[in-house]
Amino acid sequence: SDRHRNRNRKRPTMASPTVSPTVSLEALLAANEAFEADAREQDGESAGVDAGAGPARLRYGTAGFRDKGHTLHLASFRCGLVAGLRSHALGGQATGLVLTASHNPVEDNGVKLVDGDGGMLHMSWEGFAEEVVAARGSDELARALRGFQGLPQNFFGAGNGDSDGGSGERGAAVLVARDTRPTGEALLRAAIRGIEATGAAAVGLPSTLRTTPQLHWQVY
Repeated sequence: SDRHRNRNRKRPTMASPTVSPTVSLEALLAANEAFEADAREQDGESAGVDAGAGPARLRYGTAGFRDKGHTLHLASFRCGLVAGLRSHALGGQATGLVLTASHNPVEDNGVKLVDGDGGMLHMSWEGFAEEVVAARGSDELARALRGFQGLPQNFFGAGNGDSDGGSGERGAAVLVARDTRPTGEALLRAAIRGIEATGAAAVGLPSTLRTTPQLHWQVY
């Protein structure tokens, strides 16, 4: 059965070297700058933009990042970038992203990343996710993206400056959902914006409600 075959799938490891570069680094950086500008105008420092999501503030743990919900807009966008890039690096295999802080207080929220086998993000990508979320501005973000060895060599094409990320020709996709916390819809909207900046498709809406186990199962 399909279920039996899925259980025998090998866990995703590092990126396949056969993936052709279709993601524009310039487009990703432009999308990041546009998001930061919009978030700064709407929410300022509380959205985690002016203050940055620096290494001392957010560390990868429990499959993602957690903090007060109103401070996670930039982190959500950046996690969207990571989830989209992970799907691209797996040759288009779907990944997942869910907004939840589990049993924590209602004012908290978190971004959890799901790998292509329905499990937690592969450990070889954890440090990369942390660097991307922690990057202060486009220069640091560019260094994190260029320096990561988990993406195929020459993964980022020269790009043409378009703002839509890659061509999407590999069919990359990220399943998205959230819980019922009041900050969830806006944060998921930010994450979707990050996913789409990579040229991946976001499967779900800012209103899509799922538990974390449900999303893991859907990706699996």
